[in-house]
Amino acid sequence: MSNVVAILRYVEETPELRDRVQEIMVRIFRELGQEHPFSVNYRRRLATTLY
Repeated sequence: MSNVVAILRYVEETPELRDRVQEIMVRIFRELGQEHPFSVNYRRRLATTLY
């Protein structure tokens, strides 16, 4: 999970990557399922980071 946190921090510092990272993360969430604990936790973090 620390890798995901590192990616989110990097996105905060590198806004031009936001769209690509969002696309990848959404694919991961879909694959795991919307109710998977990873999806629930990191979907919120992604939204906070992006917006």
